[in-house]
Amino acid sequence: MRRARLWLALVAAVAAAAPAWAQVARRVEGGPNLEPGAVEAETVKDKVRVVISADRDALAIVDTLRVTLAVEAPPWILVAFPRLVDELGPFKLVREEALGPFVVPGGDRIERNERRYVLDPVKPGEHSIPPMTLSVVDASKAPSIACVYLNECIRERGDFSTTRGPEFIRTGRLLVEVTSVLPADADITQPKDILPPVELPPPPPTEIPWLEIAGAAAALAVVVLAALWLRRRVRFGPRPKPVPTSPAHELALAALRRLEGAEAGTPERIDAFYVRLSAIVRRYLDWRFGLHAPERTTEEVLRAAMQAVTALAARRDLVGDFLGRCDRVKFARQRPPGRDMRDMLGTAVRFVEDTADASARVPVAQGGEAL
Repeated sequence: MRRARLWLALVAAVAAAAPAWAQVARRVEGGPNLEPGAVEAETVKDKVRVVISADRDALAIVDTLRVTLAVEAPPWILVAFPRLVDELGPFKLVREEALGPFVVPGGDRIERNERRYVLDPVKPGEHSIPPMTLSVVDASKAPSIACVYLNECIRERGDFSTTRGPEFIRTGRLLVEVTSVLPADADITQPKDILPPVELPPPPPTEIPWLEIAGAAAALAVVVLAALWLRRRVRFGPRPKPVPTSPAHELALAALRRLEGAEAGTPERIDAFYVRLSAIVRRYLDWRFGLHAPERTTEEVLRAAMQAVTALAARRDLVGDFLGRCDRVKFARQRPPGRDMRDMLGTAVRFVEDTADASARVPVAQGGEAL
């Protein structure tokens, strides 16, 4: 009879805890199994769900508190987590860890990102984790996903009338009690009694550390002999190693060859192809003619081309038409056919070959990072 009562109590406890578990702990594909927090606060705005939770609602001042800030949103929603430096309210920040993104099963392409904080309480009492503010940007209507990630949109064009500005979401407040490890009747205001004097033993006789002195003298002798030997062998400093360089046109042609196998496919692949193609040609214009094309707009590049050498001034119209067609794909969201992609790639290859100059050389490491 007693065993049956214990089983009934266990089943009732599991049934009562099931709803709270379903709200906090959700299994994500490829991510950790999230444990339910002792306290939590949930905020939902449009398609963004923000949950802040703590692993306990009471702790001793010598323990640490673990707080998890989780955001579930579609992948085109760009979320900026708050930046914590040294503290979070009445707690000192010990460590911060970023996790994600993880795919949430059962949702419409919902991803989960987390920030986990380890906090150290400063003083006992009833405290709260203050609300934190997150910045949310809907990038679903941006001119191009590729140019957003490559930071080309902001540099070339500042009008984003079709893109919503950033919105802000504030988390809820979590209440946590910090207890002291002192006894309840301890009075820290009263001074303690002075202990009686303690007789110290007499100091031991001083011994000369002959072994340590001999070891230090031997080490000093080795250092002096090594310095004299190096002084006789080395009269000049080491020669700097030559930095390997390569002609600018060879680096640009190698980067263009890597684009030959690109296919039209989805609009995102087309955007990425034209963004990459434009970046390679602009970088070549900078290396070959010093136009600073990656930092300039197309109009500024064409004005600088008029003042450049004859080899580039004669091809100003070709450069303007090429960069303009790339800009229309990046910013006007045009969708050219696959044949146009091959023609543009061939135009870029011919332009680099016609303006090649072996004297315009670039460090190989720098060229590999840029292209």
